[in-house]
Amino acid sequence: MLNKLKFHHGKRYQPHPRVGHTTVVIGDRMYLWGGWHKHIPKLHSNAEKIKALSVIDVYNLRTGDWGEIPTSGLPPLGMAYHACVNLGEDLYYFGGRCGHGGCHHNTMHRLSTVTMKWKDVTPPFDQADEGPMKKAQCGMIAFKWRNEEMLFIAGGYGLLPVRQQSEAKYVPKRGKPEYGWTNEGNIFAVKSGSWLIPHVTGEAPPPCSNFSLTSISDSRGILFGGYQPETNRLSDMFVVELGKETVFWSKLARPSDINGLWPKSTCDHTMIYVASLHSDRPHPCLIVIGGEDDDGKILNDCWILELQTVTWKHILLPVSVASRLYHSVSAFTLGPHCIWLVLFGGVSDIVDDKDWQEQSMLSNTAVIELVKRGEQDWVSAVITNSSNPLPNAVEDYVRKLNDRVFQGRKDWVSITTKLPSFLPVDEEKSRAERAEHRADVAEQQVSEFRKLVEESQLVVTQVKNDAVKERKNSSSLYGDLSDARKRALKAETDYRKANEEAFKAKNEAKRLEGELAEAERKLEELQDEMREEMMKIRSELHSLQSTSTSSTALSLESPEWVLKNEDLQICDKVLIRSRSGEIHLGTFRGAKVAVKYPHKVTSLEEFTKAMNIISNLHHPNLLLFIGALLSESPVIVTEVPPSKPLNILLEDSPLSRGSILSISRDIACALNHLHLHNPHPEVPPSKPLNILLEDSPLSRGSILSISRDIACALNHLHLHNPH
Repeated sequence: MLNKLKFHHGKRYQPHPRVGHTTVVIGDRMYLWGGWHKHIPKLHSNAEKIKALSVIDVYNLRTGDWGEIPTSGLPPLGMAYHACVNLGEDLYYFGGRCGHGGCHHNTMHRLSTVTMKWKDVTPPFDQADEGPMKKAQCGMIAFKWRNEEMLFIAGGYGLLPVRQQSEAKYVPKRGKPEYGWTNEGNIFAVKSGSWLIPHVTGEAPPPCSNFSLTSISDSRGILFGGYQPETNRLSDMFVVELGKETVFWSKLARPSDINGLWPKSTCDHTMIYVASLHSDRPHPCLIVIGGEDDDGKILNDCWILELQTVTWKHILLPVSVASRLYHSVSAFTLGPHCIWLVLFGGVSDIVDDKDWQEQSMLSNTAVIELVKRGEQDWVSAVITNSSNPLPNAVEDYVRKLNDRVFQGRKDWVSITTKLPSFLPVDEEKSRAERAEHRADVAEQQVSEFRKLVEESQLVVTQVKNDAVKERKNSSSLYGDLSDARKRALKAETDYRKANEEAFKAKNEAKRLEGELAEAERKLEELQDEMREEMMKIRSELHSLQSTSTSSTALSLESPEWVLKNEDLQICDKVLIRSRSGEIHLGTFRGAKVAVKYPHKVTSLEEFTKAMNIISNLHHPNLLLFIGALLSESPVIVTEVPPSKPLNILLEDSPLSRGSILSISRDIACALNHLHLHNPHPEVPPSKPLNILLEDSPLSRGSILSISRDIACALNHLHLHNPH
């Protein structure tokens, strides 16, 4: 690191005047970073700003010189009014403003003073709800919980969060409600790099900013002063005790004596803790310098709070040293009775109509010496207070430093070698009394603690009972919730099935619509074909009617089968009755004939056509057609049937199964013969009444013969053309 440190000899290097910066002491060096000054652009981020923030200024206590060290990595953008604390040789920076508009940050960065490298250690965004709001002018201290290092962040001003902590308070700014003050507390676990929201108890400070928060032990800190909306400054002091997930606040009571010293209400001051001042015992104390009161006046104050007795001491310092705000103070311990304070930056006067970068900022580095010996009062002295000291002043600084360090070693040896047995009797008695008093106080605290434990046990018992009731209620609610989930799941399943069925129905409807369209198209084609076929049929029918009319006319002129009335005599004797007509016995030219009276004759023209066809049918197994009379009631004349109908024969003598099958086969053949004839003759229905058999005893052979004769006759009819 020494080869990186750049000192400007001849013209001594001095950091830029600034406000809102921080300084932290590690060893014999003080590290300065951030703040608003004229060399940082008013932008969120650009190369020039990153370059300016990538340099850290270092004050060397041994020589009283300033130097600058370049850093690597990306520095935080919250350069002004951020919070800073060190853990070992690492510096942690939180929040701050970046110098343009109302932009605030809530990032956590770490700078190693060994490697001089920046690293962003902000937890991931999924923990954004557990982290602090974007803010500045807050406080941060380091503490340990079971040897685990943690950082506690409290209060501040900035952009109010959407999700606010239930145990914290938020006060919006008048005219800009998106900004405001808070007293929220957050814990950053360094090892895990995660945010924790602690449980806050006790009397917490109100929402405020611009206060000082300083650590006084491994788990305790003190908060003093601050700015409370809208114009009130605070003079209260609060003590915080920290655990991993708990924060306990208590307000430090003021002295009952109205003449007791107490600082004015102030903000924008600085406060540091000094733990190693000794007389006959350690004298830990807090030192408060500068600030602004309720009237907006910059205070020329230096106050020291002795923590053992909780008493304030007022120290007079030159106006050029103590009269400032937005500055920084760090302490170097040179011995058990002597400390040096290094003050840098800030302003001693504020012009209301000017921007911060246009204010007159202090550029001098002031070194103040405070000495406390025994019961004597504090003694202060100015070691240096110049922005560019002369060479003699530098030599004088180094000489005084060496003297204080040498004297401090002697004082440390004196204190560490002093044993209680060589102390004066009065001192031993005083120590015994103090020890007895502390024992009484401890016993009283134990008694009070036991009462608190008993009350806590009662509360725990009540909480357990309430928890049992809540568990029962939650079990019932869980059952209802389970049933509701099942019903919801079933409804969702039914809904999905309905959707699937609706989808299938929709597809089926589309398919049917396609088939219907195809069927309509085919129907139209068939209708077109039928129209064409009907046109052809009508044309053929017209030609057939013309041919039929001509043939009928020819036949009516000279029909060969037309009989004369005088040649036919009809008797009243009925041979056969059927649905188609009655057959009577008659004589034609002296021969016996059968005369049929048809029940239904459509027209004389149709009757004539039928007779023309029948007159051309001749077969041995068919009745001989003799002729017909054409009159209003036409008759048909055939030979007399030489046999009985089949139905009469069946009534007289039942047939065997073989005979029935044989007769049926022969009749089928006869019908086939008639059907094959073109044109078709009018054939009577195939009933037993229309089938005539010989009037002689029948045997199986004769029946089969008759059936065969019928079939032959029918076949002859079908083969005849025309029918």
